[in-house]
Amino acid sequence: MKLFNFYRKRLILLKKWQIWTFFNLKFNYIYLKGYLIKFMKLKKLFLLKTVAIASILPAGALLAASCKDTTTRTIVKPVEGGETNPGDKSTPTPTPVKSAQERKVEELAAKIEAATPATAEEYNSAYTAYNAKIAEYAKKIADLKKKIQSEKDQTKLTELKEQREALVTESSAALTPLRDAVNKKYLGLRKTQKDQDVKLIKVFHTNDEHGRLLFDDGKYNNYSGLQSLAQFMSTVERDFYLSAGDMIQGLPLNDSDKGHTIAKVANAAGYDSVAIGNHEFDFGLENILSIIKENKDMPFLSANVKYNAKAVAKGLRHNDGTPVKEGDFVFQPYLEFMLPGGIKAAVIGITTPDTSFTSHPMNSVNVNFIDPVPAANELAGKLKADGYNFVIAITHLGVGRPESKWDSRTFRDQATDVDLVLDGHSHTKVDKEKAQNKNAYLSQTEAYTKYLSELDIMFNTKTGEIVSIEQQFRDINQIEVAGAKTSTNATINKLIDDLKAKFDSINKVVVFNSPINFVHATSVNTAATGQPENLVWKGRAQQTNLGLFGADAIAWTTVKAQESIQAGEKVQLTEDNLIGLYNGGGLRTDLPSGDLTREQLLGVSPFGNRLSVVKVKGSVLLEAIKHGASRVGSGAFAQFSHNVKLNIVSSIGDKNKKVYSAVEDSIKINDKAINPESFYYIATNDYITTGGDQYEMLAYQKHPDKATLFYEGEDLLETLIEYGKLITKSGFTPSETNAFGKLSIEHYGKEESIKNITVNHTPASATESTRTEGGSTTPANGNSETTNGSTSTPATNGGSTSSTGSESSASSAASTSGAQSGEASSSTTSSEATASNGTTTGSAS
Repeated sequence: MKLFNFYRKRLILLKKWQIWTFFNLKFNYIYLKGYLIKFMKLKKLFLLKTVAIASILPAGALLAASCKDTTTRTIVKPVEGGETNPGDKSTPTPTPVKSAQERKVEELAAKIEAATPATAEEYNSAYTAYNAKIAEYAKKIADLKKKIQSEKDQTKLTELKEQREALVTESSAALTPLRDAVNKKYLGLRKTQKDQDVKLIKVFHTNDEHGRLLFDDGKYNNYSGLQSLAQFMSTVERDFYLSAGDMIQGLPLNDSDKGHTIAKVANAAGYDSVAIGNHEFDFGLENILSIIKENKDMPFLSANVKYNAKAVAKGLRHNDGTPVKEGDFVFQPYLEFMLPGGIKAAVIGITTPDTSFTSHPMNSVNVNFIDPVPAANELAGKLKADGYNFVIAITHLGVGRPESKWDSRTFRDQATDVDLVLDGHSHTKVDKEKAQNKNAYLSQTEAYTKYLSELDIMFNTKTGEIVSIEQQFRDINQIEVAGAKTSTNATINKLIDDLKAKFDSINKVVVFNSPINFVHATSVNTAATGQPENLVWKGRAQQTNLGLFGADAIAWTTVKAQESIQAGEKVQLTEDNLIGLYNGGGLRTDLPSGDLTREQLLGVSPFGNRLSVVKVKGSVLLEAIKHGASRVGSGAFAQFSHNVKLNIVSSIGDKNKKVYSAVEDSIKINDKAINPESFYYIATNDYITTGGDQYEMLAYQKHPDKATLFYEGEDLLETLIEYGKLITKSGFTPSETNAFGKLSIEHYGKEESIKNITVNHTPASATESTRTEGGSTTPANGNSETTNGSTSTPATNGGSTSSTGSESSASSAASTSGAQSGEASSSTTSSEATASNGTTTGSAS
């Protein structure tokens, strides 16, 4: 009986303890269970057993639920003033559930242990053979694709497509055993190097994926997409798979769920971590934090973004529910890896401080951006002191920055304890550039999954330095011939299929009702009287009401963004110093009156381009206006906001070609002449501000002396929709503070609304004509292939894009890439800039 009373009292105490707290219940449950078993063996009291289970199990179930740790990222210790500190050993922490990275490392270690030892020579031989063969097949498929794109005969086209399929079947069969050999020798070499100082580390990385989910081999795009990259990555052995940020924002399909699906796809594809880029903020801080919560196997990293006093005042909380303190890291700052062979590695994230204005300013009001180099030196120094011998920084900084302290080359040279910098933001291809003063390297893969970089790094664990580094850039052709175009990953395929279904349903929703017809893609005749008919899109030959609507919309949203900035920090934008400039090729179809759906607006703006605003002097503004005026007949012809006036005349130029030019004295901004020395702001898109359509004077990355980035905003599709909603709502009241929010929808239906820009298509005689500054030799028909009825799209202005709005299908919306009229890389000449489609490189978008 005494024993019975002992256990009964313990149950009563336990019940009270359960009510007070359940945090230590698991221990008590196990402890009590042991006594109960002994007691039942002695007394065989079935009733007591029933009571005990009834009393304990409800709390035990709650405990199990509360203790279930879905946080599988590597656990790091608290940081002074923030969330983590690699050197603090004062607070004991419970043994964490193994992170995804730890599990991957363990799997790799097991493979290495089971491998047959190999020498460096054997590995290099296998890798060289693979690279030679994949390059050979990639060239063959590239040549075939060129033939397919130019072939007009349907029978021959079918034959070429069959040849392509046969080539992929052949190449994948040949390459699979070669890659298997590389994997085996890689594992074997790692086993051989187990007790050696120098060890091989294999790193794969991308950056600025910008929502590219799908394989896109359109004429001008050539982006592998995360789905196909995942298929390729499933065939390789590696240590790291990393992204330098700007992953979650991009094309309309991706943006339809604010980047949640692409993050899950990247997680399923095996990315270890992603840097926080400026566009990770685009859908709001709360959105990216929710994405992080959904993808704990794939941390988003940044060591230089911290909460400020405003966040504390608002009572913000971390994802784990704890209150935010000023100076806390907003994101996990680093991730640790214990690689096989004794390499203690860490990956730290760095975010560009210009996020405060290259994403909507309201999205970062609760955070501060610390300068990259000091932030990295503080953290990387602690990591090295704590025994981490290999530190990678995934940085979203970019090269060629006007602010040199934010440039990734500066970061590489001055971040003293960082060994490898994997960069993004500037959309530049950077091939393993060595630092000036140490054995540290910088790499970047341009953007949009155009390249997957594969790095082989020989690292000396004793000296803590990179001994050698080799790099391969895998383009879309290599991905295809490796057999990775088609995904067999059921998880990824379902994620994308579900997003497509949701996207298609969203696009059927009416966004606003227009009482007027918007005309832009209807053909007009630009031939002089008595001359043969010359049909081009109206929006490429004169101002249109849709072009005016679009240019006003982007100017309106620019002012709106500035209104959200604190007084004293914002620039006063008015009709005197801000214009909207929309390239004619960026608007793809007409819009009828009546209810307009998202699908129809997507047909107008299918490219996934974003608002980009540059600050220029009046002399550069004049240069840009003259260039846009000179490009009659092409997608580069400019559509302007309502405060711009100018006259455009034609003349006969070289080889009897008609050329167009602006009459300089006629150019006015809000009825005022442009002051060449004053500053102005041009709201346009990220295609134009990277030199697309030969707007080289606005390419701020290439020409920081002419233009500087002032602001980057949302997808132009969203801007058009929001502006349309504003000016069509019942009881519309003109804005008193936003000069570009004062025109109602009816204004755009008036003929006089488009008369600020006049174009004379009848040239002066050759003897009378003189080419004014800014003129062009572009013929009146430009590159246009538009036919009567305006249903075909010029090849140089969208490739496979149609003016019927067919881009609104999920697959097209996902694969149609940013640029309207061309792709200009950092190495592309201006004459080549209009030769292809796809989002331009060199942009900070």
